[in-house]
Amino acid sequence: MLSLRILSFSLIAFMVTACGPSQEAQDASAQDASAQDVPIAADQETNWTVIPEGSFIKFSALQQGKEFEGESTNFEASILFYADNLEASNVTVTIPIKGVEAGDKDRNDSLPAKAWFYAKSFPVATFMSDNITKTAEGTYLAKGPLSIKGMTQGVSLPFTLSPANSEPGGTTVMTGSMSLDRTDWKVGEDPWDTDEWVSKDVSLDVQIKAIRK
Repeated sequence: MLSLRILSFSLIAFMVTACGPSQEAQDASAQDASAQDVPIAADQETNWTVIPEGSFIKFSALQQGKEFEGESTNFEASILFYADNLEASNVTVTIPIKGVEAGDKDRNDSLPAKAWFYAKSFPVATFMSDNITKTAEGTYLAKGPLSIKGMTQGVSLPFTLSPANSEPGGTTVMTGSMSLDRTDWKVGEDPWDTDEWVSKDVSLDVQIKAIRK
């Protein structure tokens, strides 16, 4: 059971943690960093509304050679996106740590622990991007900071839109994926910083269905 808990910690933290200050520094600045982790979505201009049905963030990795999956469906996304004006586009995704389902009650109950996500002081993970470029027809790349527990690291998320553009009232589906090495963020420290129990590589899959305002 211990190894199962470790897996959930390792996988989900991958979405949202980063190299940064020492644990002592994190604890000392917990309250300030917590406030910084929460984007003020209400103050952000948006032109898309997320449709919860059909939207999710999933993650997967291997635990002792067997695939493990988890999911968050109650995240929030503030989206300002114009296919013909990417310089004016931006997105902020907010993921409540307590809302992540790790596929097992024991894992879910363990996620908020201070040693891992410290949800009491750092309740959400965030991804923000105002650097979106087109790589092919209907295909884009979003670059920006991914944050948790007051720590931040830049990531790149390739994604597609289908359809690539929509008039007001129209819908589109965004799909994206990327692979990360959890140990780059010190997720699963010694003795779990190898592939012995949980694979270092974690895959993230994102799907957002939205309607144009």
